[in-house]
Amino acid sequence: LTAYHAPETIPPLVDFYKKELLGENPLRISQLWRKMFSASLFWGRSGAALSVISALDNALWDLKAKSLGVPLYELLGGLANDKIRVYATGASCVQPLARTVEVVKQYVKEGFTAFKLATGYLGQPYGSLSMDATVAQEVEKFAAMRQAVEPHIDILIDGHQGAVTRPWSRKTALQVARAMEPHRILFFEEPLPYNDPEGYALLRQETSTPIAGGESLLGFYDFANYFRLHALDVAQPDVGYHGGITEIL
Repeated sequence: LTAYHAPETIPPLVDFYKKELLGENPLRISQLWRKMFSASLFWGRSGAALSVISALDNALWDLKAKSLGVPLYELLGGLANDKIRVYATGASCVQPLARTVEVVKQYVKEGFTAFKLATGYLGQPYGSLSMDATVAQEVEKFAAMRQAVEPHIDILIDGHQGAVTRPWSRKTALQVARAMEPHRILFFEEPLPYNDPEGYALLRQETSTPIAGGESLLGFYDFANYFRLHALDVAQPDVGYHGGITEIL
């Protein structure tokens, strides 16, 4: 995520952590992770610093797997499944609704058994509609999606509320989540900004729509707060942002 939004911050941080790695045994990954994290403990426990540690940590895991001549998954406990289900993601919805329905039908034609679409529409600023209009828009969209596909196809929603300047209130997010209940949504991702874990917990208590999130939480510390509050049905850590494979494990 840092590379998307502030790439200029990365080179100086790489230079900072480089001195913690040079001359060390690259196979001692846990020790090196602690060394990097401790070097910036006062100011780098999260954010761009943890993002850079993530990249370096992932590189160390890759190096170790290659040095041992095995796939990386063997170092993480071996295969858990022979196959894994995936879903198509459209990120933003396409105007008009009829075109979005065509996109969804194409996903199914290509063999996907699940797809994810965002709330709102491309080019429509979040927060520009009233609560009632927001809920009505999502009801129209996802009712059309459910009608367009067979019952065994799963629908996922990305609220994108973690990265907008005018995020929804808890009340709006709850009304949208409740409106999605008849459409059997697999999960509702990022319904609120990430500085409101109590709001996520409230949604889990007040709707049967499963609540997901965590894309831009920062390391285990942030996730632990959500876990204590029972705020997520589905946790979504990003291995390139939350401290790398070591922290995710």
